[in-house]
Amino acid sequence: MVDSAKLKAILVEKNLRQADVAKALGISTQTFNYKINNKNEFLSSEIAKLCEILGVVDEQKVVHIFFARNVN
Repeated sequence: MVDSAKLKAILVEKNLRQADVAKALGISTQTFNYKINNKNEFLSSEIAKLCEILGVVDEQKVVHIFFARNVN
């Protein structure tokens, strides 16, 4: 599961809109919204591209965001 709060916080920190990130990933804004809210899963290629876009390079951070076990 994606830790939505952490991912959304990074988007805010980087001043990125979901629509802009979705476009960069080649998916619709609605699809990105579904994925960020755990209604659909990110593909591994999307995770890699998203990490590149967001500048997330720390493997532990990637695991905590995209492979969270418990999400509130």
